[in-house]
Amino acid sequence: MSTRYSNVSGMDEGTHEHAEWNGWNEPDEDDTAYDELFIRWSDRWERIIRIAVIVFLAILLLTQALLQWPLFRKSVVKVEQLEGEPYKYTSDSGISP
Repeated sequence: MSTRYSNVSGMDEGTHEHAEWNGWNEPDEDDTAYDELFIRWSDRWERIIRIAVIVFLAILLLTQALLQWPLFRKSVVKVEQLEGEPYKYTSDSGISP
């Protein structure tokens, strides 16, 4: 679309090869199409992020619950495997609890 513009003094500035400027509150067709594409794109990514957060939260809660089970904890946590027997106080050791 070819549109002729003139400046405030009335002098001709020439012909511009782009969409006509509609004013500040009226976006042209290209802006509206871009806005619609961006809204669809951002809605899709918001949905993906929301699902990912829910999945990771569920995995976190599941693993924390499984760590409460001693058999699972001993097989998964390396530090748990390296720990020795807990110290037991005896009456003849001379150490009182």
